[in-house]
Parts: sequence; C-alpha cells; structure tokens
Amino acid sequence: MIGMTVLTPEQEARKWRDEELQRTDIAAMVSDYPNAEAILVYRQALRGWPETEDFPENRPTPSMPAEEQAAITWRDGELEATDFIMSDMDHSDREAYLTYRTQLIHWPESDDFPTTRPVLGA
Repeated sequence: MIGMTVLTPEQEARKWRDEELQRTDIAAMVSDYPNAEAILVYRQALRGWPETEDFPENRPTPSMPAEEQAAITWRDGELEATDFIMSDMDHSDREAYLTYRTQLIHWPESDDFPTTRPVLGA
C-alpha cells in the first residue's frame, strides 16, 4: 500500500500506551478527580510497561472493576463531547449542559455509580 506506515508490535504498543496516558491526563491534573488514585496507579504501570517482560504483548489494565472502568470511559467521552459548551456563552442550552457536566464529574462519587448514568436535561 502506498503511503501506509506499518508499525512494529513495539511501536504499536507504545502508540497505544501514549494514547492511554493522554486519555487519562485529566486525573493527573485535577486534584479531586474521581478515582484518581486508581488511575494514577494505572498511569504508573503504563509508564513502566515498556521495561517489563510483558511488553508489548500484555497491556496493563486499570485496577478498578471492568464495569466501573467502562462507566468512567463513557463519562470521559461525554465530558469531551460537551467541551464545546465551555466557550459557547450564548448557547441556548448552556445551563443544562453545565449541570450535566457537573453531574458527570461527580457521578463516580454518587450512590448511582456505575449503574445509573447522568442524562442531559434530566
């Protein structure tokens, strides 16, 4: 294929690791980020992974249960998808979005986590 770069398994693993670190950057930057301790431990495992025997075949996994991790991943995607509202001061639904984002941020600390997801406009 013309113009297509084929990555070695090591390069692909490093690319994935770098993307995971970038995806979890917020936990390292926000002091009261929900589940920050578990995410920071995961990030440390990601950083050290290339020097382990498990590299590149066995990827590190977050230490929280899969259901909780899936909920955090969904929540992070929702926060990213609604980032636009932070700069759109005239959006007709701005208050609803801001309320939703606040609910998303605090959801992991609630009794509803991870089973009942916040809903925009609810």
